[in-house]
Amino acid sequence: MNNKEIKLCPYCQSDNTLPFEEEDSGKGSDSLSFIILAAVLLIGAYFFFVISSYLFFPFVVFGLIIISSKIVNKRDRARKKADLQPKEKKYYLCLDCSSNFKA
Repeated sequence: MNNKEIKLCPYCQSDNTLPFEEEDSGKGSDSLSFIILAAVLLIGAYFFFVISSYLFFPFVVFGLIIISSKIVNKRDRARKKADLQPKEKKYYLCLDCSSNFKA
């Protein structure tokens, strides 16, 4: 663990702390029908891509190059924007005095 990751408890000054985990953070609300629909659409898009790549190979290649470069550029811009914004404070739990604090 890095020294930057160790947070001292403001109540007892202990370094025996852990990030606080919310119970609802891991629950998903995706239903089975939504997952099946997504799988069918993905398979259909794959077959459409295969057939169109045989019929219009150069257009498909140029289109994919343009689309992928736009996606990569958008992701880089979002990453740079996220680096400029201040980090959100997280909740921590002290294991010695059982108190929660924001750091």
